[in-house]
Amino acid sequence: SYKNADGKQYRDPKGNEKVKGCHVYPNIVSKIERVCQIACGAVSNVALRNDGTAFTWGIAMKGNLGRKTPPEIEAPDVEETDEEIDARKDKNNQTIIKPFQLTPHPVEWNLNLKHFVRSVACGGHHLIAVNNYGQLGLGDLEEKYEMTRVKFLDGKHISQCDGGTHHTIVRSRTEVYTFGRSCSGQLGVTDDVPNAGSFLSTPQLVSFPIGKGEDVDFDSVSAGDYHSFALMKDGRCFAWGYGDMNQLGLGKDQTETRPKLLSVSNGYTVMKVCG
Repeated sequence: SYKNADGKQYRDPKGNEKVKGCHVYPNIVSKIERVCQIACGAVSNVALRNDGTAFTWGIAMKGNLGRKTPPEIEAPDVEETDEEIDARKDKNNQTIIKPFQLTPHPVEWNLNLKHFVRSVACGGHHLIAVNNYGQLGLGDLEEKYEMTRVKFLDGKHISQCDGGTHHTIVRSRTEVYTFGRSCSGQLGVTDDVPNAGSFLSTPQLVSFPIGKGEDVDFDSVSAGDYHSFALMKDGRCFAWGYGDMNQLGLGKDQTETRPKLLSVSNGYTVMKVCG
């Protein structure tokens, strides 16, 4: 289920079911088959099919669905009766929200160029959408309502991505890049905790405390709300960002602005990270 900006609760409707409310049991999502990866944001979802097509659904907020949706019917300038308000909202739910937001549709591409999608991820409110802290890595703060290429990462062989509330982390086999909000150290590229509201709108290469000339082979990366992880193929796991609730696993409740190696008990190997 989802909550919109007004705090109203919505759900993926089944058949003629109303869109308001929530599901207490698993619900089959229609119109998508052969799914190989899914990701969830605060109010939206994305599913990747094995043919490289990405579908999104949820509550449309600032372009987080990666496609344009029809505008909702706005309240008129004249005062409405309670019955008229209910009728307008019900029409919005049935003609706009249900068919265009809560029903899965393919994402749209900038310049109508189609691409084969290898990996998908959602931040708090971005797939390739909300850009108030530069979390799209495009060098600006403009919202995007269609999938837009991050040219800086051309040729970097990026194979995975993940999103926090206002930041993004991506990786190739040998490099990790971050961009977006930085004021909790979640980008891992500063020596001190940045000022409140700080951000970096283009991808930043993250440095790791490893030996000079040592082979680097990343397995995966993950983003929490305000912290990040990177896992190497040999099991070494690094954490950085907001740590006041001990979420970094470093044995102390403090923020780290650079990647720190996790100490894992003897006999155990880290196989997967998730923020």
